[in-house]
Amino acid sequence: MYADSLRTGQNYDRLRKCISIGILDFKLTEESRYHRKYTLRGEDGAVYPDLFEIHTIELGKPLSGDDVIDDWIRLFNAEDEEDLAMIKRKSLGIAEVIAALRELSLGRRLRYYFEMRQKARRDRWAEDEYVRDEGIAIGKAEAKAEDILELLEDKGVVSEELRTRILNQKDLDILSGWHRLAARSRTVDEFKNAVSEGQE
Repeated sequence: MYADSLRTGQNYDRLRKCISIGILDFKLTEESRYHRKYTLRGEDGAVYPDLFEIHTIELGKPLSGDDVIDDWIRLFNAEDEEDLAMIKRKSLGIAEVIAALRELSLGRRLRYYFEMRQKARRDRWAEDEYVRDEGIAIGKAEAKAEDILELLEDKGVVSEELRTRILNQKDLDILSGWHRLAARSRTVDEFKNAVSEGQE
């Protein structure tokens, strides 16, 4: 689950903490606390790494009375509309879940419209993420193309045709190869000939 959040070509710094939440309808421990957090630790007790957490919430244990998780437990234990009405609405997340539960209990036609609305929201999120990732990739390609041109300008005159070809190239792998080629080429013509022959 941790590694699957990373797309092909993305840097490892895009990875985020992985949190597992187990909602249990049975008694896991004899403690009165219903919420416990577990982490991976070494023999010396140090957390290693700090990127993984396991939380357990035991629904059958007494509530603390003022914890934000209390309302979520009440939500899981709710059996009817009256139980839902008694849950605090301080949390925006809980309010959204209650609204979704009510909409899902509607007739087939209204439920269809609800599902279509949810699909549209997911599609929009995916589109926004794609546009953001594409923008980052384009920015990296443009920066790499400028680096190539800077190297070549120290070796001679870069024709407008060659400059346009380099700036129009958006494949970062190809540009990285051209960058290495530009660094070891003695002249602009040597670079141009090597590119034409498909060398890197």
